[in-house]
Amino acid sequence: MIFRTRSVTQLPDIERIRDDSIKVTLAELNDILLENFRNIYDDAVNLEKTERVTAFPTANLASRGKTVLLEGTAGGADSLWICADTGGAGYGWKQIALT
Repeated sequence: MIFRTRSVTQLPDIERIRDDSIKVTLAELNDILLENFRNIYDDAVNLEKTERVTAFPTANLASRGKTVLLEGTAGGADSLWICADTGGAGYGWKQIALT
């Protein structure tokens, strides 16, 4: 297996290792790494772009976790918001502080 990072990293060829316990350990490590890379890839591919809005969309389960950039009116500052569970009162938009 070859990982393309800033430098190329290659795990040892498992088939050439004679010690079965090392072979099993490396195979398990290989499986763990592959699963983690797949999860990271899936997360990156499924990221949503922050939408620019002038008014808030409906806050509900479908929009939970979505971020919006609320554009300020003429001369007003933009603000970043996320839809979150309000803890029993449904869903609402909560401002993310920008510093």
